[in-house]
Order: sequence, then structure tokens, then C-alpha cells
Amino acid sequence: MKKKGFTLVELIGVLVVLGLIGLIAIPTVNSSLKKYKQSLYDDAIKNIEQAAKNWGADNIGKLPNAIDSSLTMSYPNIDSEQKFSVLKIRIRDLQEAGYIGSEIKNPKKSSNFCNCAIVTITKTPTGYTYQILNDDYGITLLEADQNGCAC
Repeated sequence: MKKKGFTLVELIGVLVVLGLIGLIAIPTVNSSLKKYKQSLYDDAIKNIEQAAKNWGADNIGKLPNAIDSSLTMSYPNIDSEQKFSVLKIRIRDLQEAGYIGSEIKNPKKSSNFCNCAIVTITKTPTGYTYQILNDDYGITLLEADQNGCAC
């Protein structure tokens, strides 16, 4: 009389094949997820920088006015009479002015960007450069405290 079912060798063979498929598929899926998160992060950074550009277009008189100066101004305490080359504006200020939404997700950390993250606007010979300084780029808690919030 013949028994129905699989032999132990057949079951081990199936498990080995599934294990090999897993060894190939898991790193590929992880790599794809990392690339996707990086892409989302880059888009979020570009959106914040675009919001700063829009703010600058609407507030052209408050933008940095000197290329050679090492003086940095912080929004809203801007002295437009003084020559300065760098302006720091917080994400919070861009949110309050309506240039970006109230919460911006940081896909790398699965949380929101810190409202105290700073966008620097720097005067260059050809125009302005915009760069976000958040905790990934080295914002310190001291800077956050000086800006009236903790991240």
C-alpha cells in the first residue's frame, strides 16, 4: 500500500529552493526600498528649497546683498541696510508664511522634518544658492534653542 504525502528529502529540497530565492530577493528588495526612500527625501529637500526660493521672490528686499561679506542674518531679524551674504530662515517661518505645509515628512527617519531646520540663502556672483540644514546636515540643538524650539 502506497502512502500519500511528501518525503523528508522532498520537503528539504523545497526549503532549500525557497531559501535560495530569499537570498536573492531580499537584498534586491531592500536596495529598491532604500533608493525609493532616498528619492522621496531628495524630493522633500527640493520642495523645501523651492519654498525658500518662492519666499525670496516675494521678499527680494530681504535677500542677502553682498558676495564678499561673511555676515549672516537670520529671519525675521534682517537689517537690509547692512551688507550680508547669508540669510538663515527656518522651516517654521516658511510654514507660517504659507510657502509649505504644516508637516513635512522625512522619509529617512519616518518622522517630520524639524520645524527648526534652517534653509540658508547665500548670495553668489550668479544669483543665490539655497541649502537646507537639518539634523542630517548638522543642525545642532544649540541652534535649535537659539531659534526658539527644540527638535
